[in-house]
Amino acid sequence: MIAWSSAFSVLTVCLTGLYEARASLSEREREEIAEQSKAPPSMDLEVVFESRSSKIRIRSSAFIALEALGRALSSPDLGNDTFIVAGHSAVEGRNDEYSQELSEQRASSVKRFLIENFELAPDRIITVGYGSSKPKNVQDLYAQENQRVQIVNMGTSAQK
Repeated sequence: MIAWSSAFSVLTVCLTGLYEARASLSEREREEIAEQSKAPPSMDLEVVFESRSSKIRIRSSAFIALEALGRALSSPDLGNDTFIVAGHSAVEGRNDEYSQELSEQRASSVKRFLIENFELAPDRIITVGYGSSKPKNVQDLYAQENQRVQIVNMGTSAQK
């Protein structure tokens, strides 16, 4: 696995504390997380939310994907790893602040689902929202695939 610098350990501790202290990270803090999460293994999950909501759509393929993710994160092989759950939204036809808040709520919904259903330690999952600032489909900012959750494996605590 990739060895992570002590700078990431400090960033993780600071961001965890900051997120608990207030609802939203600053743009600079979000960009620091985005930069740190470029190299590690990551994947996008298409989690279908109800329109303009952080509620995961019932009977959607999202539950299958989240259950598979939860089982993977619960495995002994990943038992000490820290993960970033990054929420993204398509352009919602409202202001940037709305999209930002919605993406944060969606990332938090995924974290809550994983903690409640797979008994994962909350400090293993760091959430961040990017609003519509990092679209997957830059040609169509309203595209469904821009409304996603990205999971990034930041490695084990022993590597930090």
